Amino acid sequence: MFNKILVPIDLNQPDSWEKVLPAVDALAGPEGEVHLLAVLHDLGSAMVGSYLPDGFERHAVETATAQLEAFVAEHFPNRSNVTPHLSHGHVPEVVLATAKKIGADLIAMASHPPDGFRTFFVGSYADKIVHHAPMPVLVMR
Repeated sequence: MFNKILVPIDLNQPDSWEKVLPAVDALAGPEGEVHLLAVLHDLGSAMVGSYLPDGFERHAVETATAQLEAFVAEHFPNRSNVTPHLSHGHVPEVVLATAKKIGADLIAMASHPPDGFRTFFVGSYADKIVHHAPMPVLVMR
Protein backbone atom coordinates (compact mmCIF):
# COMPACT_ATOMS: atom_id res chain seq x y z
CA MET A 1 0.00 0.00 0.00
CA PHE A 2 1.02 3.58 -0.59
CA ASN A 3 0.38 6.47 1.79
CA LYS A 4 0.15 9.34 -0.70
CA ILE A 5 -0.59 8.83 -4.37
CA LEU A 6 -0.54 11.71 -6.85
CA VAL A 7 -2.79 11.20 -9.88
CA PRO A 8 -2.41 13.73 -12.70
CA ILE A 9 -5.60 13.84 -14.74
CA ASP A 10 -7.03 15.75 -17.67
CA LEU A 11 -10.67 16.37 -16.85
CA ASN A 12 -11.52 16.49 -20.56
CA GLN A 13 -9.82 13.19 -21.41
CA PRO A 14 -11.34 10.10 -19.76
CA ASP A 15 -8.38 8.08 -21.06
CA SER A 16 -6.26 9.95 -18.51
CA TRP A 17 -8.17 8.49 -15.56
CA GLU A 18 -10.58 5.65 -16.46
CA LYS A 19 -8.08 2.83 -15.92
CA VAL A 20 -5.94 4.59 -13.33
CA LEU A 21 -8.61 5.40 -10.72
CA PRO A 22 -9.54 1.79 -9.84
CA ALA A 23 -5.86 0.87 -9.50
CA VAL A 24 -5.19 3.92 -7.32
CA ASP A 25 -8.14 3.12 -5.10
CA ALA A 26 -6.75 -0.37 -4.52
CA LEU A 27 -3.14 0.77 -4.08
CA ALA A 28 -4.09 3.45 -1.56
CA GLY A 29 -6.18 1.11 0.54
CA PRO A 30 -8.69 2.61 2.95
CA GLU A 31 -6.12 4.79 4.76
CA GLY A 32 -4.00 6.08 1.88
CA GLU A 33 -4.36 9.61 0.57
CA VAL A 34 -5.23 10.24 -3.06
CA HIS A 35 -4.23 13.59 -4.55
CA LEU A 36 -5.81 14.41 -7.91
CA LEU A 37 -3.96 17.01 -9.97
CA ALA A 38 -5.42 18.90 -12.90
CA VAL A 39 -3.07 21.23 -14.75
CA LEU A 40 -4.14 24.24 -16.75
CA HIS A 41 -1.69 24.47 -19.63
CA ASP A 42 0.59 27.45 -19.81
CA LEU A 43 -0.42 29.72 -22.66
CA GLY A 44 3.17 30.61 -23.36
CA SER A 45 4.06 34.23 -23.87
CA ALA A 46 2.28 37.25 -22.48
CA MET A 47 1.65 38.29 -26.07
CA VAL A 48 -0.65 35.26 -26.51
CA GLY A 49 -2.48 36.18 -23.31
CA SER A 50 -3.05 39.71 -24.58
CA TYR A 51 -5.35 38.35 -27.30
CA LEU A 52 -7.62 36.59 -24.82
CA PRO A 53 -10.67 38.28 -23.35
CA ASP A 54 -10.45 40.05 -19.99
CA GLY A 55 -10.87 37.63 -17.11
CA PHE A 56 -10.11 34.58 -19.25
CA GLU A 57 -7.62 33.08 -16.82
CA ARG A 58 -9.81 33.73 -13.76
CA HIS A 59 -12.78 32.15 -15.51
CA ALA A 60 -10.68 29.14 -16.58
CA VAL A 61 -9.46 28.60 -13.00
CA GLU A 62 -12.98 28.91 -11.53
CA THR A 63 -14.42 26.51 -14.12
CA ALA A 64 -11.65 23.94 -13.67
CA THR A 65 -11.92 24.14 -9.88
CA ALA A 66 -15.67 23.44 -10.01
CA GLN A 67 -15.13 20.58 -12.48
CA LEU A 68 -12.41 19.04 -10.32
CA GLU A 69 -14.57 19.19 -7.19
CA ALA A 70 -17.48 17.60 -9.08
CA PHE A 71 -15.10 14.93 -10.40
CA VAL A 72 -14.00 14.03 -6.86
CA ALA A 73 -17.61 13.84 -5.66
CA GLU A 74 -18.60 11.61 -8.59
CA HIS A 75 -15.62 9.24 -8.64
CA PHE A 76 -14.75 9.02 -4.95
CA PRO A 77 -18.09 9.21 -3.12
CA ASN A 78 -16.99 6.84 -0.34
CA ARG A 79 -13.41 8.05 0.12
CA SER A 80 -12.86 11.03 2.40
CA ASN A 81 -9.10 11.26 1.89
CA VAL A 82 -9.06 12.63 -1.66
CA THR A 83 -7.55 16.06 -2.18
CA PRO A 84 -8.01 17.94 -5.46
CA HIS A 85 -5.19 20.17 -6.70
CA LEU A 86 -5.37 22.63 -9.57
CA SER A 87 -2.20 24.13 -10.93
CA HIS A 88 -0.95 26.05 -13.93
CA GLY A 89 2.09 25.52 -16.10
CA HIS A 90 4.07 22.89 -17.98
CA VAL A 91 2.55 19.51 -17.06
CA PRO A 92 5.68 17.45 -16.21
CA GLU A 93 7.18 20.25 -14.13
CA VAL A 94 3.94 20.82 -12.23
CA VAL A 95 3.45 17.10 -11.58
CA LEU A 96 6.97 16.67 -10.22
CA ALA A 97 6.77 19.83 -8.09
CA THR A 98 3.39 18.80 -6.66
CA ALA A 99 4.63 15.29 -5.89
CA LYS A 100 7.54 16.76 -3.97
CA LYS A 101 5.36 19.32 -2.19
CA ILE A 102 2.83 16.76 -0.90
CA GLY A 103 5.42 14.06 -0.20
CA ALA A 104 3.90 11.57 -2.65
CA ASP A 105 5.29 8.07 -2.51
CA LEU A 106 3.74 7.15 -5.90
CA ILE A 107 2.68 8.95 -9.04
CA ALA A 108 0.00 7.02 -10.95
CA MET A 109 -0.94 8.21 -14.39
CA ALA A 110 -2.18 7.18 -17.80
CA SER A 111 -0.22 7.42 -21.00
CA HIS A 112 -1.63 8.04 -24.45
CA PRO A 113 -0.83 5.60 -27.25
CA PRO A 114 2.45 6.21 -29.03
CA ASP A 115 2.54 8.73 -31.85
CA GLY A 116 5.98 8.05 -33.19
CA PHE A 117 9.32 6.61 -32.18
CA ARG A 118 9.95 9.26 -29.51
CA THR A 119 6.84 8.18 -27.61
CA PHE A 120 6.99 4.51 -28.55
CA PHE A 121 6.83 3.21 -24.98
CA VAL A 122 5.04 5.94 -23.05
CA GLY A 123 3.56 9.36 -23.79
CA SER A 124 5.80 12.39 -23.82
CA TYR A 125 4.57 13.80 -20.47
CA ALA A 126 4.72 10.39 -18.84
CA ASP A 127 8.18 9.86 -20.28
CA LYS A 128 9.49 13.07 -18.74
CA ILE A 129 7.88 12.32 -15.40
CA VAL A 130 9.22 8.75 -15.30
CA HIS A 131 12.74 9.92 -16.08
CA HIS A 132 12.82 12.68 -13.47
CA ALA A 133 10.65 11.45 -10.59
CA PRO A 134 12.48 10.41 -7.41
CA MET A 135 9.57 8.13 -6.45
CA PRO A 136 7.92 5.21 -8.29
CA VAL A 137 5.69 6.07 -11.23
CA LEU A 138 2.90 3.75 -12.32
CA VAL A 139 2.03 4.34 -15.98
CA MET A 140 -1.10 2.69 -17.31
CA ARG A 141 -2.25 2.53 -20.88
